[in-house]
Amino acid sequence: MCTYEEIDLNGNDEVLTPVMKRKLSRDVKGSVKGRLKRMVSNVSEADSKISEELTKTEEDSLLESFSISRTMQLNSPEYHWIVIGCIAAAINGASQPAFAIIFSRILEAFSFPDDELKRRSRIYCGMFALIGVVLFVANLIQGAAFGKSGEELTKRARSMSFKAMLRQDITWFDDQRNGTGALTSRLATQAANIQGATGVRLGTVFQSVFNMGAALIISFIYGWQLTLLVLALLPLIVVAGAIQWKVVQGNSVANKVAYEGAGKVSSEAIDNVRTIASLAREDTFFDKYSDYLEEPHKSSLAKGLIGGCAFGFSQCVIFFIYAATFLVVRDKMEFEDIFL
Repeated sequence: MCTYEEIDLNGNDEVLTPVMKRKLSRDVKGSVKGRLKRMVSNVSEADSKISEELTKTEEDSLLESFSISRTMQLNSPEYHWIVIGCIAAAINGASQPAFAIIFSRILEAFSFPDDELKRRSRIYCGMFALIGVVLFVANLIQGAAFGKSGEELTKRARSMSFKAMLRQDITWFDDQRNGTGALTSRLATQAANIQGATGVRLGTVFQSVFNMGAALIISFIYGWQLTLLVLALLPLIVVAGAIQWKVVQGNSVANKVAYEGAGKVSSEAIDNVRTIASLAREDTFFDKYSDYLEEPHKSSLAKGLIGGCAFGFSQCVIFFIYAATFLVVRDKMEFEDIFL
């Protein structure tokens, strides 16, 4: 029996029955549609790859030309707002360790008689309320000051960017990277992203430094043995967290390539399902699709095992630190100082 291709090439149309002609017509249409879809998908994939490469190149050039000193100079007219925000951030950071002092004293108050307990409780409740008011005001001032400086920087950067765009030659706009959508997106996003590089970052640094500084000073004053022991054991938690993060992020690139290959196989198989069914090649494409997913499956199993061990270690080491600290400081510190 002649195949469709042989009948079509030899011109033997009279051999075909009406049913075979309709089937041949459907198969030809399906084949043409599948090829067109693949051509369109290939073109779209090529365009997306080109746009991704252009975006990556543009981001790399932006990172190379970025200067934090120039950004600070652009934000210099709002330096007084930044200073106010940094002071508020420092107060906000130092207020957190103050809570530990009052909380430990409350625990100590429960060892006194009822009258003394009531008197101390009223004092410490007032201190808690005072810390709450201080934190509220400090956070309000910090957010308002850095918000003001950041919005002024965004407005200034957006105006400078738009002015620079208007000064370009006409040929500059012919570049694919300088289309209308790309330029408006830059004005909307890149200018807004720059505000986080100055005031907010400084505020976070000030808050963290004063928080850790006040905590370490209080800890060394009330129990230097316990403080040194905890600091010596702290790298264990850091190492466990770093191992877990490395395991989670390690094989993401390889898995992405494998998933892309599996997606291509499934797309081709679905587009040409009639041809595959007529040739009885379903198992071949299924095996090919499964081969692409085999490596990510194995890496995910290994990742889950190692990540679970790292996470379990990072959680249990905290309790090991608790046990070690209580063994070391027994008969050397008062209980309220340990909690502090």
